[in-house]
Amino acid sequence: MYILCIEDDSEIQKIIKENFRNENIDVEFTYSLEEGIYKLEMNSLYDAVILDRVLPDGDGITLLKYMEQKQINIPCLILSVLGSVENKIEGLSLGAYDYLTKPFDIRELLIRVKNIIKIRYNIQTNIVRIGNVSINLFSRKVYVKDKNIKLTPQEYKILKLLMTNRNKVIEKSEIMDRLGIEQNESHNSNIVDVLVYRLRKKLGKQDFIQNIKKIGYVIYDE
Repeated sequence: MYILCIEDDSEIQKIIKENFRNENIDVEFTYSLEEGIYKLEMNSLYDAVILDRVLPDGDGITLLKYMEQKQINIPCLILSVLGSVENKIEGLSLGAYDYLTKPFDIRELLIRVKNIIKIRYNIQTNIVRIGNVSINLFSRKVYVKDKNIKLTPQEYKILKLLMTNRNKVIEKSEIMDRLGIEQNESHNSNIVDVLVYRLRKKLGKQDFIQNIKKIGYVIYDE
């Protein structure tokens, strides 16, 4: 899982980072609305957004309005000291999936984030399955039939990205962004091709991941 957290309190960032990491959830942090909007412009493939309302450059509600305007369909959980009924109604009416007030219990935040991710991918469990390939989104275990397949972190990220966006072509540049690969060097683009080659080999299914020439990769429903 890959979460964007827009929160300016460094202590809260630390608590979220440590506890989410223990659940195999990667979190990218920003401190401001401006930076949060920039992150969403550069990468629309986050699984969820955790959003504070009281930020140095304005109310987090502004980001919800931006996401609606740009049709960025990533579930957002508001985490804020603004906890009146009116505050909650405002946030939820603008598209937030959930609203949790501070102070909060990190265990509750974890469960709420997991739940909105399940809603997003329309899954009843932590499992995403296409054909005989399945991924447990929280343990990061991958199976072909009943056999556990060992993947590198980069291989896993590619497979999870493609399986949770089934039937959608993911551009190679987006995959590189997710993997943290610089795009300013031409030879770096071949890294994705090599990783996909290795992934196909480990899965034992050459046609499971389809190459869309000069664009990227896709996994179709079987």
